[in-house]
Amino acid sequence: MKIIYGFAIFTFLTLKVFGQQVQPGDANYNPIKVKLLSLQHKANSNTLKNQKTDLDAFQLNQLNESVNIYVIYEIDMKYVRDRESDNYPPKKVMDLDFMYSYKYLIPCSSTEEINKLLPVIELGKGQTPERVKVSRVSLSKGKLKSAKIKSSAITIDTTSQQLTLTLDKTVFQKNTILEIEIETKTPYFNALLPSFNANGDFARTLTISVPPILKYQLPKDSLIFELQSEEKNTFVFLHLNRRIRDWNKIVEEYWTECVTYTYKVNGIKPLLSNIAFELDGIELPLNIDIGVPLRDLYLNER
Repeated sequence: MKIIYGFAIFTFLTLKVFGQQVQPGDANYNPIKVKLLSLQHKANSNTLKNQKTDLDAFQLNQLNESVNIYVIYEIDMKYVRDRESDNYPPKKVMDLDFMYSYKYLIPCSSTEEINKLLPVIELGKGQTPERVKVSRVSLSKGKLKSAKIKSSAITIDTTSQQLTLTLDKTVFQKNTILEIEIETKTPYFNALLPSFNANGDFARTLTISVPPILKYQLPKDSLIFELQSEEKNTFVFLHLNRRIRDWNKIVEEYWTECVTYTYKVNGIKPLLSNIAFELDGIELPLNIDIGVPLRDLYLNER
């Protein structure tokens, strides 16, 4: 009952905030924004959510790098905040972005050695950091403990189209492992551009999860990228019926597959530089409107 009651209040407030200029029943009333807000739709192709360092990984005591590329799809907050668009929605009402999630395990040996192994992530045009988290993982009485490092001990630099880290010397403790998690975001889909840390001999994996409407030149198997698994899931877009005003039909779900590829990555620094998986094209039925103009996904210059 509480859930139903709360949803009713949310819908009422949404109507009050976004429906004041033109009311239902008026010729110019358009319920798309109110409908999208009531749906609170968010699709995420990430299949590696909330994965923690386990005891086996800790006891291996080796350098480890995991790169995970996936798609998120949600309402465009610029559209939400634009009162002028309440009843005249633009072509773009949703956001479609690629997330690059990097995770590193670096055993603590010495301050000098750690600093040599910290990642340098190349940032494409329009690619911005979303989250940086550093933790210290230790073993106590047979159980792993993770202690988050304070932001004051982490310096982040994004000049020269690169993201680099500097850690305070107090971060380092012997017999522990540094766990570094970095997420970046880009709205451009021209190519998938994973950035590998070539500063050490890391065991590397690459995971790519993309809806099949995005046709990339992905390796099926190669000396550098050994395909470990190929898993099919689902990814749900929204389809906007802009010409109607029927509350039940103006926004509908559009279901697609989503394929997750997992690779073991081999190679040394020269081979892992400037990796790019180019986009061949986007295949979407002409009658499907996902709320994102496809031309917005292409970046003219990288």
